[in-house]
Amino acid sequence: GGSPRPMKSPMECVGATREIQTHTLSITGHSQCGFLFDVTSRAEDIAVRAVTFVPGVKDGDYDIWTAEGSHESVHQNAKAWTLVAKGAHSGPRGCKFRVPLHRHVHIPRSSRHAFYISGHNVNAVCFSTESNNTCSAENEDVTIHLGHFKAFPWEGVLSTGPFGHNGMQAFVGILEYEVLQSRAADHVVQTTGRLWELRPFSDADLVAAGGRPLPPAPR
Repeated sequence: GGSPRPMKSPMECVGATREIQTHTLSITGHSQCGFLFDVTSRAEDIAVRAVTFVPGVKDGDYDIWTAEGSHESVHQNAKAWTLVAKGAHSGPRGCKFRVPLHRHVHIPRSSRHAFYISGHNVNAVCFSTESNNTCSAENEDVTIHLGHFKAFPWEGVLSTGPFGHNGMQAFVGILEYEVLQSRAADHVVQTTGRLWELRPFSDADLVAAGGRPLPPAPR
């Protein structure tokens, strides 16, 4: 886990917030104390800003943790995880609950990070046992993989059973994220820097198509 990478220059591009919804987004009748799943960033670096999940109880406390790699490798090792959000929810059971992360989770391109939503009581987090999909959600930016539940916090085993997809279950919720910088943005930064080097007058300004002056290239 961790916060987004520092800006390389005033011109580094950060994308608008995007979101990905899981195949199932409503209460399913299946819930446990906690749920773990992995997220893979596909072509670009991303920063996860918020997580929405579906509580299986009317009210309760929760913690959201993240770790590098797959949850199957580190689920027993509490020291491998970083706390990125905690709090309490109240309201009707089964309503979506959005949690802004106080530490955005930076996932480099082609990398995998684990998320662990841990409730403080039984049936705290809903999940889906629908078995028609091999992941919880997928788009051009990210894949939300199938996961496992835990019956109590930091339980030593992951769920297995006859339901779900090969003993794994689907996350139910939404991730909000930013694409930190695309290859096209890299090209714009490099090209603009070159224009600064080649400008005919030392006091010349570069102006974007919309009329906004561009900052000087870093020296």
